[in-house]
Amino acid sequence: MADMSNFSFADSKARYQVYATDTTSGQITELIRELDLTDPLNPSVTYIKASDGTSYTPAATEVVYRRPQRVTVGQQSLAGVAGAVTTLTVPANAKRAEVHVWTNDIAYTVDGTDPDPANKTGRRSNNGATFELEGDDINKFKVVALDATKAADLWVEFFNGEDPFAV
Repeated sequence: MADMSNFSFADSKARYQVYATDTTSGQITELIRELDLTDPLNPSVTYIKASDGTSYTPAATEVVYRRPQRVTVGQQSLAGVAGAVTTLTVPANAKRAEVHVWTNDIAYTVDGTDPDPANKTGRRSNNGATFELEGDDINKFKVVALDATKAADLWVEFFNGEDPFAV
């Protein structure tokens, strides 16, 4: 059964919440889709920005759907991470990241402090692992190789938000 929690009907107009997701930048705009049923044989659709009530025309690069769409907004390769602390270069609109550890084990933090494997501070992730970061953790992520003599390689993929189909 369809979720009707964001649906209203008044004055021959059906209104419900939708999202425009730009498939190139990942920018998400919350909208109200208004379906005018005054003439049921020729209904018209308009969009209104939920933030300020102004009229909105989705761009050719945007998809409009009932939930925001997850879009890749960038990737970063961190090659040769050794004993020096390394951080991420976070693209605009990134709200989530998947980190893939390709070679050798790492230690990392998400609170802005430096990881220190010698003193066992930070989290450990093994070669071959994948983990996710979200929100401010992406900007505060710092990483070093668990063993400074064995450089690690990481691949990071950035997304504009949560997976809309995750449960």
